[in-house]
Order: sequence, then C-alpha cells, then structure tokens
Amino acid sequence: MTESRVRALASARRIALIAAAGIPLVAGFDWAYDLTEPAAAPIDAPGVAYVTHPYPQKRPQPWEDQWQADWGFMAERYPGISWIAWVFDPVWSPQLIESWDFTPTPQGQFFRQKLMELNQRNERWRP
Repeated sequence: MTESRVRALASARRIALIAAAGIPLVAGFDWAYDLTEPAAAPIDAPGVAYVTHPYPQKRPQPWEDQWQADWGFMAERYPGISWIAWVFDPVWSPQLIESWDFTPTPQGQFFRQKLMELNQRNERWRP
C-alpha cells in the first residue's frame, strides 16, 4: 500500500469518527489531476468522494475529451463526481481571468460557456 493511500485511508476514517456526516475528499496525483490510482484501488472508507483539479495546462484542447480519459471515467463507478472552476485571479494559475477588468482567459471562456449551458439546463428546477 502506498504512503499516499495509507494517509488517505487514515484521514477518511478520522473524518468518519469525528463527523459521521462528513465527506472525505480524496484527490489524485499530479496536483490532484490524475485519478488513476484511486480508480485502481479505491479508498475503503464510508462516504469518500474523489476530487480532481482540471488544469488546462495538463492537456491540450479539446479538454473535455481528454478529461474523460484522465478522470471522467470515475463517474462510471462514482456517479456523484463533479467539478468546479477556479482561480478567479489574474496572477495565480490556472487563471480564469487575464486581468482585473475580468477579461476571460481561454480556460475562463471555456468554463463560463459550460456554466452558462448548465445554468440554462437547470432553469426548470428553480422555484
């Protein structure tokens, strides 16, 4: 068992003891991008959720097809997988904006469009 796996399992079990309703988040390697290890050997603890950080510099476009190969496959086993876009800062990487006038980077444009599409699909669920 790898050291990272031992730590993830111990942390997940601690979370379960301290806060039974807590959700232990387990990230992949390579700045939380690569989920191949948890796919091959899932953490045996209750309520575990897997986390990825889809940085644009990890793969060339088209991102969505590449992401499916890199970590999207986890949704077949763990249907609750989700993602979030971040860093809303023009200096820290991976930037969503080029400057404080909020001009989106290529990644920012991609995620903005994706969030707008998802928002339109979810309009029917609003009260």
